[in-house]
Amino acid sequence: MLQSLVKRLQAARWLLIVALMIEGMLLHPGPSAAAVGISPILPTDAAAVVIDGRPVFQLETSGPYTAQQRADQANRQLALLTRPGREIQVDVVERNQQPTIVANGQYLLTVTDLDTSIDKTPTEQAEEWSNQLSVLLRQARNEREPENVRRMFWLAGGVLLGAIALHIGLGYFWHHSFGRMLKLSIVRSAIWLGVAWYITSLFPTLRQRRYDLFNSPAVGIRAPIFSLGDRYYNIVDLLILLALIWGLFTLVQLSTRLLATQVLRRTQLARGAKEVVKQTYRYSALAIGMLVLLQIWGIDLRSIALLGSALGIGIGFGFQDIAKNFGSGLVLLFERSIQVGDFIEVEPHTGVVERIGARSITLRTLDNISVLVPNAHLINSQVMNWNHDHPISRLRLPVGVAYGTSVEIVKSALLQVAQENSEVLSKPSPDVYYKGFGDNALEFDLLVWIRDPERHLAIRSDLYFQIDEILRHHNISIPFPQRDLHLRTEQVPIAFAPDVTEALIRAFGNGIRPSNNNHVESPKSHDTNV
Repeated sequence: MLQSLVKRLQAARWLLIVALMIEGMLLHPGPSAAAVGISPILPTDAAAVVIDGRPVFQLETSGPYTAQQRADQANRQLALLTRPGREIQVDVVERNQQPTIVANGQYLLTVTDLDTSIDKTPTEQAEEWSNQLSVLLRQARNEREPENVRRMFWLAGGVLLGAIALHIGLGYFWHHSFGRMLKLSIVRSAIWLGVAWYITSLFPTLRQRRYDLFNSPAVGIRAPIFSLGDRYYNIVDLLILLALIWGLFTLVQLSTRLLATQVLRRTQLARGAKEVVKQTYRYSALAIGMLVLLQIWGIDLRSIALLGSALGIGIGFGFQDIAKNFGSGLVLLFERSIQVGDFIEVEPHTGVVERIGARSITLRTLDNISVLVPNAHLINSQVMNWNHDHPISRLRLPVGVAYGTSVEIVKSALLQVAQENSEVLSKPSPDVYYKGFGDNALEFDLLVWIRDPERHLAIRSDLYFQIDEILRHHNISIPFPQRDLHLRTEQVPIAFAPDVTEALIRAFGNGIRPSNNNHVESPKSHDTNV
């Protein structure tokens, strides 16, 4: 158990590292932006001014213009200035008694009091932003020089070839080095995500598209796709919800396993009772966790009620079997008519119940094959449970011996066989019933009690081997069915043509005699017993 837990934690550690790397790439600026003192995008109502996918600074709402409108206007002008052309000159001028940033005489934005930090005036803030814009605009034009573009293409090609080689090479030695501690597909996916991120960071246009994909409120993954109540949700919100749900299921699964292996295993409860406790905790934890998780995510309980009503209608029309199986599973779990560990017979399968799930039970047959039986089938059909309400079961073994055999010797021999078998219980004690006189044998029944019903075929086979051996020892024969066959022949008249009849008479003499209508009759024969 501890080794399995350690392996899972190690795998989770790698997943956490990959997640933190992706989060760091998504939420933090690149090195070039950091070099000019650019701060990362914060989750506020402000909008960012961006050059080639590098956020420079953020603007606030000013007067009738929202922060996003101001940022979009500045970004459109900056996109035009990144194209090769004459030298860029970014200045700060005074317009309407407010500092205004212009580039090559074109208006970019006006700095207001809301845009400044606590320790700076609008003019000081405008001067700082103009310097940042000058540096990044020159860098953007430099990246578009043909020599730099060729260098980027060569670098991207080298990275792709290295990733392909690493992808293929990992398949050769991965299982020998790491085994199942971490899935190879996860590592390969992380490698290609890193390669894609690096290559899009090389080219300005791709970097800008990547920024729009992850940050644009209109066309990116942050664009609202549906609303619940007065709140809008986007793809990022859905991904966060899926991650939280995955974390909840993982936590519940791990805690359920710990409950079963570290707590319930130390108790004296029966196996079926332990399964009831485990499943009750699992379902309760999932239900409560989902409610808490959805509230943390921002969904009102009233919206959940509406969603539940819609889900109920959907279940009524399209998921009747699933709902019926789930309800039947709850009935089986709490009624305990069938428990984990029971040996049951449900046509056409016989085996031990290994698990009672939400949709079906897992039945391990005597051939060690797992069969999934829907819960509703167990509720609606006849099931033979060898373990229901009692821990032991009785086997009935018919035995026939030849007529003339001493019945007392047969009884003592059969009881001796039952007493010598270690899997037959001494209490209740074995017994022998004299059923009566059969067609070919004296018929007896050997009745024995066993504790493991799933081994009834093996125990029955062992007992019959011992019975055969002890009957041979006492020279007691086991009869086999016999039948007497009686054959009787009668006169069979056979009609021939007159010339054929005369020829037969001449050939056989008095052996055959003709009758009327040219029939030939064979002589009578006696009864023959076989």
